[in-house]
Amino acid sequence: MTRLRIGSAVADITPDWSLTLAGFAARTQPSEGIAQPLHVRVAVLESEDDAGATARAVVATADLLWWGSQQVPTLRQEIADIAGAPVERVLLSATHTHSGPQTATRASETVGVADPRFLDLLRDRTTEATRRATAALEPVTVSRSTGTHGLGFNRRLDLNPDGAEDPTLTVVRFNRADGQIKTFFVHYTCHPVITQEYLVSGEFCGVAMSTLEAKLGATALYLQGCCGDINPDVVGERRTVRGTNADVEREGRRLAGAVEALLTTPGTELDPVPLHAEQMTVDLPFAPQPSTDELEAGKDRPGVEGEWYRALLAHPEWRVPSIPLHLQRLDIADGCSLLAMDGEIVVEYGLRVRERSGNAIMPMGYANGMTGYVPTAQQIAEGGYEAGGAIPYFFLPAPFDPSVEQVLTEALDRLVDSRPA
Repeated sequence: MTRLRIGSAVADITPDWSLTLAGFAARTQPSEGIAQPLHVRVAVLESEDDAGATARAVVATADLLWWGSQQVPTLRQEIADIAGAPVERVLLSATHTHSGPQTATRASETVGVADPRFLDLLRDRTTEATRRATAALEPVTVSRSTGTHGLGFNRRLDLNPDGAEDPTLTVVRFNRADGQIKTFFVHYTCHPVITQEYLVSGEFCGVAMSTLEAKLGATALYLQGCCGDINPDVVGERRTVRGTNADVEREGRRLAGAVEALLTTPGTELDPVPLHAEQMTVDLPFAPQPSTDELEAGKDRPGVEGEWYRALLAHPEWRVPSIPLHLQRLDIADGCSLLAMDGEIVVEYGLRVRERSGNAIMPMGYANGMTGYVPTAQQIAEGGYEAGGAIPYFFLPAPFDPSVEQVLTEALDRLVDSRPA
Protein backbone atom coordinates (compact mmCIF):
# COMPACT_ATOMS: atom_id res chain seq x y z
CA MET A 1 0.00 0.00 0.00
CA THR A 2 1.29 3.46 -0.90
CA ARG A 3 0.40 6.59 1.01
CA LEU A 4 0.46 10.05 -0.55
CA ARG A 5 1.11 13.51 0.84
CA ILE A 6 0.83 16.80 -0.99
CA GLY A 7 1.72 20.40 -0.31
CA SER A 8 0.77 23.32 -2.53
CA ALA A 9 1.31 27.05 -2.83
CA VAL A 10 0.39 29.94 -5.12
CA ALA A 11 2.55 32.96 -5.96
CA ASP A 12 1.73 36.12 -7.91
CA ILE A 13 3.98 36.59 -10.96
CA THR A 14 2.26 39.67 -12.38
CA PRO A 15 4.78 42.25 -13.65
CA ASP A 16 4.05 45.70 -12.23
CA TRP A 17 5.54 47.40 -15.30
CA SER A 18 4.60 47.55 -18.97
CA LEU A 19 6.18 44.95 -21.27
CA THR A 20 5.46 43.16 -24.52
CA LEU A 21 2.93 40.36 -24.31
CA ALA A 22 3.67 37.00 -25.91
CA GLY A 23 1.65 35.15 -28.48
CA PHE A 24 0.19 37.51 -31.10
CA ALA A 25 2.16 39.14 -33.91
CA ALA A 26 -0.82 41.51 -34.31
CA ARG A 27 0.17 43.27 -31.10
CA THR A 28 2.57 46.12 -31.86
CA GLN A 29 2.96 47.86 -28.50
CA PRO A 30 3.56 47.01 -24.83
CA SER A 31 0.88 46.11 -22.31
CA GLU A 32 -1.44 48.85 -21.13
CA GLY A 33 -2.78 47.37 -17.92
CA ILE A 34 -3.71 44.26 -15.96
CA ALA A 35 -7.00 42.48 -16.53
CA GLN A 36 -6.20 39.57 -14.20
CA PRO A 37 -3.09 38.78 -12.17
CA LEU A 38 -0.78 35.98 -13.29
CA HIS A 39 0.12 33.14 -10.95
CA VAL A 40 2.47 30.21 -10.58
CA ARG A 41 1.03 27.27 -8.66
CA VAL A 42 3.24 24.54 -7.23
CA ALA A 43 2.31 21.10 -5.91
CA VAL A 44 4.91 18.98 -4.15
CA LEU A 45 3.94 15.32 -3.87
CA GLU A 46 5.46 12.65 -1.64
CA SER A 47 4.70 8.92 -1.70
CA GLU A 48 5.60 6.41 1.00
CA ASP A 49 5.38 2.63 0.77
CA ASP A 50 4.96 0.09 3.57
CA ALA A 51 8.73 -0.20 3.93
CA GLY A 52 9.00 3.52 4.63
CA ALA A 53 10.64 4.36 1.30
CA THR A 54 9.64 7.82 0.10
CA ALA A 55 9.72 9.59 -3.24
CA ARG A 56 8.92 13.18 -4.16
CA ALA A 57 7.79 14.96 -7.31
CA VAL A 58 6.89 18.54 -8.22
CA VAL A 59 4.25 19.85 -10.63
CA ALA A 60 4.34 23.60 -11.26
CA THR A 61 1.91 25.41 -13.53
CA ALA A 62 2.13 29.06 -14.53
CA ASP A 63 0.08 31.60 -16.49
CA LEU A 64 2.62 31.75 -19.31
CA LEU A 65 2.73 31.15 -23.05
CA TRP A 66 5.44 28.60 -22.22
CA TRP A 67 8.51 28.19 -20.04
CA GLY A 68 11.60 29.41 -21.89
CA SER A 69 13.73 26.45 -22.91
CA GLN A 70 16.88 28.37 -22.09
CA GLN A 71 15.92 28.72 -18.41
CA VAL A 72 14.21 25.35 -17.85
CA PRO A 73 17.22 23.13 -17.01
CA THR A 74 18.53 25.44 -14.30
CA LEU A 75 15.09 26.15 -12.84
CA ARG A 76 14.10 22.47 -12.74
CA GLN A 77 17.30 21.70 -10.86
CA GLU A 78 16.70 24.51 -8.36
CA ILE A 79 13.16 23.27 -7.74
CA ALA A 80 14.41 19.71 -7.38
CA ASP A 81 16.99 20.76 -4.79
CA ILE A 82 14.42 22.71 -2.76
CA ALA A 83 11.79 19.97 -2.80
CA GLY A 84 14.17 17.05 -2.35
CA ALA A 85 13.06 15.45 -5.60
CA PRO A 86 15.13 14.19 -8.53
CA VAL A 87 15.02 16.56 -11.48
CA GLU A 88 13.33 13.97 -13.70
CA ARG A 89 10.30 14.22 -11.38
CA VAL A 90 9.98 18.01 -11.76
CA LEU A 91 7.36 19.05 -14.32
CA LEU A 92 6.92 22.69 -15.41
CA SER A 93 3.59 23.26 -17.17
CA ALA A 94 2.34 26.45 -18.84
CA THR A 95 -1.33 27.29 -19.38
CA HIS A 96 -0.32 28.81 -22.76
CA THR A 97 -2.04 32.14 -22.15
CA HIS A 98 -1.34 34.57 -24.99
CA SER A 99 -1.64 37.54 -22.64
CA GLY A 100 1.44 37.10 -20.49
CA PRO A 101 5.15 37.93 -20.84
CA GLN A 102 7.48 36.15 -23.24
CA THR A 103 9.98 33.77 -21.61
CA ALA A 104 11.80 32.36 -24.66
CA THR A 105 14.94 34.00 -25.99
CA ARG A 106 14.81 32.06 -29.28
CA ALA A 107 11.62 33.38 -30.85
CA SER A 108 10.55 36.13 -33.20
CA GLU A 109 10.29 39.55 -31.60
CA THR A 110 6.86 39.87 -33.21
CA VAL A 111 5.48 37.48 -30.56
CA GLY A 112 7.10 39.19 -27.59
CA VAL A 113 10.57 39.90 -26.26
CA ALA A 114 11.77 38.19 -23.08
CA ASP A 115 12.31 40.72 -20.28
CA PRO A 116 15.17 39.77 -17.91
CA ARG A 117 13.36 41.44 -15.01
CA PHE A 118 10.37 39.18 -15.51
CA LEU A 119 12.53 36.07 -15.87
CA ASP A 120 14.12 36.89 -12.50
CA LEU A 121 10.69 37.50 -10.96
CA LEU A 122 9.39 34.20 -12.34
CA ARG A 123 12.35 32.28 -10.96
CA ASP A 124 12.17 33.88 -7.53
CA ARG A 125 8.42 33.43 -7.11
CA THR A 126 8.50 29.84 -8.39
CA THR A 127 11.28 28.76 -6.04
CA GLU A 128 9.61 30.60 -3.15
CA ALA A 129 6.32 28.81 -3.83
CA THR A 130 8.20 25.50 -3.97
CA ARG A 131 9.59 26.13 -0.49
CA ARG A 132 6.14 26.88 0.89
CA ALA A 133 4.59 23.87 -0.81
CA THR A 134 7.31 21.56 0.52
CA ALA A 135 6.69 22.83 4.05
CA ALA A 136 2.93 22.20 3.70
CA LEU A 137 2.95 18.44 2.99
CA GLU A 138 0.03 16.53 4.51
CA PRO A 139 -1.68 13.16 3.89
CA VAL A 140 -4.30 13.05 1.13
CA THR A 141 -6.47 10.65 -0.79
CA VAL A 142 -6.84 10.85 -4.58
CA SER A 143 -9.91 10.69 -6.80
CA ARG A 144 -10.75 11.57 -10.38
CA SER A 145 -13.89 12.87 -12.07
CA THR A 146 -14.33 13.16 -15.83
CA GLY A 147 -16.84 15.09 -17.89
CA THR A 148 -16.90 17.30 -20.98
CA HIS A 149 -16.73 21.02 -21.67
CA GLY A 150 -17.76 22.73 -24.91
CA LEU A 151 -15.31 25.58 -25.38
CA GLY A 152 -12.70 24.13 -27.77
CA PHE A 153 -13.08 23.40 -31.48
CA ASN A 154 -10.67 22.37 -34.24
CA ARG A 155 -9.47 25.59 -35.89
CA ARG A 156 -8.39 23.75 -39.07
CA LEU A 157 -11.95 22.92 -40.14
CA ASP A 158 -11.50 24.90 -43.37
CA LEU A 159 -8.68 22.49 -44.30
CA ASN A 160 -10.24 19.37 -42.82
CA PRO A 161 -13.95 19.39 -41.87
CA ASP A 162 -13.37 16.17 -39.93
CA GLY A 163 -10.65 17.64 -37.71
CA ALA A 164 -10.36 15.97 -34.30
CA GLU A 165 -11.37 17.61 -31.02
CA ASP A 166 -11.06 16.70 -27.35
CA PRO A 167 -13.86 18.03 -25.12
CA THR A 168 -12.76 15.91 -22.14
CA LEU A 169 -12.56 17.75 -18.81
CA THR A 170 -10.72 15.88 -16.07
CA VAL A 171 -10.44 16.87 -12.42
CA VAL A 172 -8.08 15.07 -10.06
CA ARG A 173 -8.66 16.04 -6.44
CA PHE A 174 -6.45 15.52 -3.43
CA ASN A 175 -8.53 15.43 -0.24
CA ARG A 176 -7.40 15.94 3.34
CA ALA A 177 -8.22 13.35 6.00
CA ASP A 178 -11.42 15.27 6.84
CA GLY A 179 -12.60 15.01 3.23
CA GLN A 180 -11.95 18.64 2.36
CA ILE A 181 -10.16 19.41 -0.90
CA LYS A 182 -6.58 20.56 -0.43
CA THR A 183 -5.40 20.67 -4.06
CA PHE A 184 -6.82 19.68 -7.42
CA PHE A 185 -5.65 19.38 -11.02
CA VAL A 186 -7.82 20.52 -13.93
CA HIS A 187 -6.95 19.10 -17.35
CA TYR A 188 -8.55 20.51 -20.49
CA THR A 189 -7.53 21.11 -24.11
CA CYS A 190 -8.03 24.58 -25.60
CA HIS A 191 -5.86 27.51 -26.73
CA PRO A 192 -6.24 30.53 -24.38
CA VAL A 193 -6.56 33.03 -27.25
CA ILE A 194 -9.90 34.70 -26.64
CA THR A 195 -8.55 38.26 -26.67
CA GLN A 196 -5.74 40.24 -28.28
CA GLU A 197 -6.16 43.23 -25.98
CA TYR A 198 -3.05 44.88 -24.54
CA LEU A 199 -3.89 43.63 -21.05
CA VAL A 200 -2.01 41.17 -18.88
CA SER A 201 -4.23 38.15 -18.28
CA GLY A 202 -4.15 34.47 -17.43
CA GLU A 203 -7.00 34.16 -19.96
CA PHE A 204 -9.99 31.88 -19.35
CA CYS A 205 -7.96 29.22 -17.54
CA GLY A 206 -6.44 31.76 -15.15
CA VAL A 207 -9.86 33.25 -14.39
CA ALA A 208 -11.29 29.77 -13.78
CA MET A 209 -8.55 28.68 -11.38
CA SER A 210 -8.64 31.92 -9.37
CA THR A 211 -12.45 31.75 -9.18
CA LEU A 212 -12.33 28.18 -7.87
CA GLU A 213 -9.58 28.92 -5.37
CA ALA A 214 -11.47 31.88 -3.94
CA LYS A 215 -14.61 29.76 -3.52
CA LEU A 216 -13.14 26.46 -2.36
CA GLY A 217 -10.02 27.50 -0.45
CA ALA A 218 -7.95 24.91 -2.33
CA THR A 219 -5.07 25.24 -4.79
CA ALA A 220 -6.12 24.69 -8.43
CA LEU A 221 -3.51 23.71 -11.03
CA TYR A 222 -4.55 23.97 -14.68
CA LEU A 223 -2.85 21.38 -16.91
CA GLN A 224 -3.04 22.34 -20.58
CA GLY A 225 -3.68 19.52 -23.03
CA CYS A 226 -2.45 19.04 -26.59
CA CYS A 227 -4.29 22.08 -27.97
CA GLY A 228 -2.03 22.96 -30.91
CA ASP A 229 -5.02 23.01 -33.28
CA ILE A 230 -7.84 23.71 -30.79
CA ASN A 231 -9.21 27.24 -30.36
CA PRO A 232 -12.00 28.61 -28.15
CA ASP A 233 -15.44 29.01 -29.69
CA VAL A 234 -16.76 32.10 -27.91
CA VAL A 235 -19.73 32.78 -30.22
CA GLY A 236 -21.05 29.25 -30.76
CA GLU A 237 -20.26 29.21 -34.47
CA ARG A 238 -17.15 27.00 -34.47
CA ARG A 239 -14.91 29.75 -35.76
CA THR A 240 -12.22 31.94 -34.23
CA VAL A 241 -13.53 35.33 -33.15
CA ARG A 242 -11.35 37.69 -31.12
CA GLY A 243 -13.20 38.82 -28.04
CA THR A 244 -12.66 41.11 -25.08
CA ASN A 245 -11.77 40.70 -21.45
CA ALA A 246 -15.50 40.38 -20.76
CA ASP A 247 -15.51 37.23 -22.92
CA VAL A 248 -12.45 35.93 -21.06
CA GLU A 249 -14.20 36.46 -17.72
CA ARG A 250 -17.39 34.79 -18.94
CA GLU A 251 -15.64 31.71 -20.31
CA GLY A 252 -13.43 31.48 -17.23
CA ARG A 253 -16.46 31.45 -14.95
CA ARG A 254 -18.17 28.93 -17.21
CA LEU A 255 -15.19 26.58 -16.99
CA ALA A 256 -15.07 27.10 -13.22
CA GLY A 257 -18.72 26.07 -13.04
CA ALA A 258 -18.04 22.90 -15.04
CA VAL A 259 -15.12 22.00 -12.76
CA GLU A 260 -17.15 22.70 -9.62
CA ALA A 261 -19.91 20.44 -10.89
CA LEU A 262 -17.40 17.61 -11.27
CA LEU A 263 -16.04 18.29 -7.79
CA THR A 264 -19.52 17.71 -6.35
CA THR A 265 -19.58 14.17 -7.74
CA PRO A 266 -18.06 11.30 -5.73
CA GLY A 267 -15.47 10.62 -8.41
CA THR A 268 -13.42 7.47 -8.79
CA GLU A 269 -11.09 6.73 -5.88
CA LEU A 270 -7.53 6.07 -7.04
CA ASP A 271 -4.80 4.12 -5.28
CA PRO A 272 -1.56 6.12 -5.03
CA VAL A 273 1.56 4.52 -6.49
CA PRO A 274 5.21 5.21 -5.69
CA LEU A 275 5.95 8.42 -7.55
CA HIS A 276 7.84 7.56 -10.69
CA ALA A 277 8.91 9.36 -13.85
CA GLU A 278 10.11 8.26 -17.25
CA GLN A 279 11.83 10.68 -19.63
CA MET A 280 12.54 10.31 -23.32
CA THR A 281 14.03 12.49 -26.04
CA VAL A 282 13.24 11.97 -29.72
CA ASP A 283 14.67 13.80 -32.71
CA LEU A 284 12.00 15.34 -34.93
CA PRO A 285 13.21 15.48 -38.57
CA PHE A 286 12.95 18.60 -40.70
CA ALA A 287 12.00 18.78 -44.37
CA PRO A 288 14.59 20.21 -46.83
CA GLN A 289 15.77 23.63 -45.67
CA PRO A 290 16.41 26.91 -47.51
CA SER A 291 19.98 27.18 -48.81
CA THR A 292 22.33 29.95 -47.74
CA ASP A 293 21.76 31.65 -51.10
CA GLU A 294 18.00 31.53 -50.56
CA LEU A 295 18.38 32.97 -47.07
CA GLU A 296 20.57 35.77 -48.39
CA ALA A 297 18.06 36.54 -51.12
CA GLY A 298 15.21 36.75 -48.63
CA LYS A 299 16.85 38.46 -45.65
CA ASP A 300 15.47 41.89 -46.53
CA ARG A 301 11.87 40.75 -46.87
CA PRO A 302 9.44 42.56 -44.57
CA GLY A 303 7.98 41.14 -41.41
CA VAL A 304 8.65 37.86 -39.71
CA GLU A 305 9.90 36.12 -42.88
CA GLY A 306 12.85 38.46 -43.27
CA GLU A 307 13.53 38.25 -39.53
CA TRP A 308 13.54 34.45 -39.82
CA TYR A 309 16.03 34.44 -42.70
CA ARG A 310 18.33 36.87 -40.89
CA ALA A 311 18.18 34.78 -37.73
CA LEU A 312 19.15 31.60 -39.58
CA LEU A 313 22.04 33.40 -41.28
CA ALA A 314 23.24 34.75 -37.93
CA HIS A 315 22.92 31.35 -36.24
CA PRO A 316 24.09 28.61 -38.60
CA GLU A 317 24.05 26.24 -35.61
CA TRP A 318 20.22 26.33 -35.80
CA ARG A 319 20.26 24.83 -39.31
CA VAL A 320 20.22 21.21 -38.17
CA PRO A 321 18.51 18.14 -39.67
CA SER A 322 16.32 17.59 -36.59
CA ILE A 323 15.39 19.06 -33.23
CA PRO A 324 14.91 17.22 -29.94
CA LEU A 325 11.48 16.89 -28.36
CA HIS A 326 11.47 16.03 -24.67
CA LEU A 327 8.76 13.81 -23.18
CA GLN A 328 8.10 13.10 -19.52
CA ARG A 329 5.64 10.70 -17.91
CA LEU A 330 4.89 11.19 -14.22
CA ASP A 331 2.94 8.46 -12.39
CA ILE A 332 0.93 9.60 -9.36
CA ALA A 333 -1.80 7.00 -8.83
CA ASP A 334 -3.26 3.91 -10.44
CA GLY A 335 -5.18 5.59 -13.24
CA CYS A 336 -3.51 8.98 -12.95
CA SER A 337 -0.35 9.83 -14.87
CA LEU A 338 0.78 12.93 -16.72
CA LEU A 339 2.56 12.80 -20.08
CA ALA A 340 4.15 16.15 -20.86
CA MET A 341 5.90 17.42 -24.00
CA ASP A 342 7.83 20.62 -24.73
CA GLY A 343 5.97 21.51 -27.91
CA GLU A 344 2.74 22.83 -29.40
CA ILE A 345 1.33 19.36 -29.85
CA VAL A 346 -1.82 18.98 -31.95
CA VAL A 347 -4.82 17.25 -30.43
CA GLU A 348 -4.50 14.07 -32.51
CA TYR A 349 -1.47 12.99 -30.45
CA GLY A 350 -3.25 13.70 -27.19
CA LEU A 351 -6.22 11.59 -28.24
CA ARG A 352 -3.86 8.73 -29.06
CA VAL A 353 -2.41 8.87 -25.55
CA ARG A 354 -5.89 8.89 -24.01
CA GLU A 355 -7.11 5.95 -26.08
CA ARG A 356 -4.01 3.80 -25.68
CA SER A 357 -3.88 4.35 -21.91
CA GLY A 358 -7.60 3.85 -21.32
CA ASN A 359 -7.82 7.49 -20.21
CA ALA A 360 -5.34 6.83 -17.41
CA ILE A 361 -2.79 9.31 -18.79
CA MET A 362 -3.44 13.03 -19.24
CA PRO A 363 -1.47 14.34 -22.27
CA MET A 364 0.05 17.81 -21.97
CA GLY A 365 1.83 20.26 -24.24
CA TYR A 366 3.74 23.43 -23.32
CA ALA A 367 5.76 21.71 -20.60
CA ASN A 368 9.46 22.02 -19.70
CA GLY A 369 10.21 24.42 -22.56
CA MET A 370 9.12 24.90 -26.17
CA THR A 371 10.20 23.29 -29.45
CA GLY A 372 7.44 24.51 -31.78
CA TYR A 373 4.32 23.15 -33.43
CA VAL A 374 4.30 19.40 -34.00
CA PRO A 375 1.69 18.51 -36.68
CA THR A 376 0.59 15.17 -38.10
CA ALA A 377 1.63 13.89 -41.53
CA GLN A 378 -1.89 14.60 -42.84
CA GLN A 379 -1.71 18.20 -41.60
CA ILE A 380 1.65 18.66 -43.32
CA ALA A 381 0.03 17.52 -46.57
CA GLU A 382 -2.92 19.86 -46.00
CA GLY A 383 -0.71 22.86 -45.17
CA GLY A 384 -1.75 25.68 -42.91
CA TYR A 385 -0.31 27.46 -39.89
CA GLU A 386 0.45 24.44 -37.70
CA ALA A 387 2.07 22.58 -40.60
CA GLY A 388 4.48 25.30 -41.67
CA GLY A 389 3.20 28.83 -41.28
CA ALA A 390 4.33 29.00 -37.66
CA ILE A 391 7.93 27.94 -38.39
CA PRO A 392 9.42 31.46 -38.68
CA TYR A 393 8.11 32.46 -35.25
CA PHE A 394 10.16 29.70 -33.62
CA PHE A 395 13.26 30.26 -35.82
CA LEU A 396 13.17 26.62 -36.88
CA PRO A 397 15.12 25.95 -40.09
CA ALA A 398 12.21 24.36 -41.99
CA PRO A 399 8.83 22.67 -41.54
CA PHE A 400 8.88 19.14 -40.20
CA ASP A 401 9.15 16.12 -42.48
CA PRO A 402 5.97 13.97 -42.63
CA SER A 403 7.88 11.18 -40.86
CA VAL A 404 7.60 13.29 -37.69
CA GLU A 405 4.27 11.59 -36.97
CA GLN A 406 5.77 8.10 -36.90
CA VAL A 407 8.66 9.28 -34.73
CA LEU A 408 6.38 10.86 -32.15
CA THR A 409 3.66 8.21 -32.10
CA GLU A 410 6.23 5.46 -31.55
CA ALA A 411 7.69 7.41 -28.62
CA LEU A 412 4.26 8.05 -27.12
CA ASP A 413 3.32 4.40 -27.46
CA ARG A 414 6.49 3.34 -25.65
CA LEU A 415 5.84 5.76 -22.79
CA VAL A 416 2.22 4.70 -22.50
CA ASP A 417 2.95 0.98 -22.66
CA SER A 418 5.82 1.12 -20.16
CA ARG A 419 3.61 2.54 -17.43
CA PRO A 420 3.47 0.06 -14.51
CA ALA A 421 0.30 -2.02 -14.52
